[in-house]
Amino acid sequence: MTPNEGGVGVDAEREFLFRSLDDLEAEHEAGNIDDATYERLHSDYTARAAATLRADADELAAPAPVAPPISARRRVLTVAGIIAFGVVAAVVLTTALGGRMPGQTGSGNTATVSQADRQETLEQAIRETPDDPQAHLALARFLLAREQYPEAFAEFSSVTAIDPTIAEAQAYSGWLLYLAGRVDVAIPRLDAAIAADETYPDAHFFKGVALFRGKSDATGAIPRFQRYITLVPDSPLSDQVRGLLAEAVAASESPSQP
Repeated sequence: MTPNEGGVGVDAEREFLFRSLDDLEAEHEAGNIDDATYERLHSDYTARAAATLRADADELAAPAPVAPPISARRRVLTVAGIIAFGVVAAVVLTTALGGRMPGQTGSGNTATVSQADRQETLEQAIRETPDDPQAHLALARFLLAREQYPEAFAEFSSVTAIDPTIAEAQAYSGWLLYLAGRVDVAIPRLDAAIAADETYPDAHFFKGVALFRGKSDATGAIPRFQRYITLVPDSPLSDQVRGLLAEAVAASESPSQP
């Protein structure tokens, strides 16, 4: 069902998806849902949440007066933008890199470990090796998944200070800056992410959105969306990116575009 199908509004749909993601995580941690079911439902909820982002895309371009922490109004919009990529970065990306969240076993099952315990474990790793970018990156992913955006931004920024060639940290710190309304500050970080790893897909998506929604530069956004789709044509979000690409192409052909 699409967000507005059957009379269900975008806001109601989004709230349902957020609750569903929280419930899904809790059930998975409790061992009530197997890994395959968790991955299938997680991908579905994530893709549907991304669709709600498109409904609010014009609002995302509205400037905010400050950098993170993010205002209550913008935090609602931030959730819509982050839910599709932030959770993936914290969970799916961690798995893809061969890492594990604290409390997760090698089989993917999660032990009975509280979120506070997980966070303390990650923070302890940073205290022990403060110059280890991977320690900061692991905490940043965790904080992003827990919707602690200002704290996640600080950790991603720590990673970029230690090692500016880590594309993930450059991309996500730039994305958080964009969502806080700091478009002109965000774009150089997104450029740095692409320079560090041209094959990192999220950086292309983020820059495409920043250009298209933040700078009204449809022409500049088109190759970024195209590159994302080329890199990950079958990702759960590729259809949404194709939709944005179509919007950017149409906008680029209008007389108002340079």
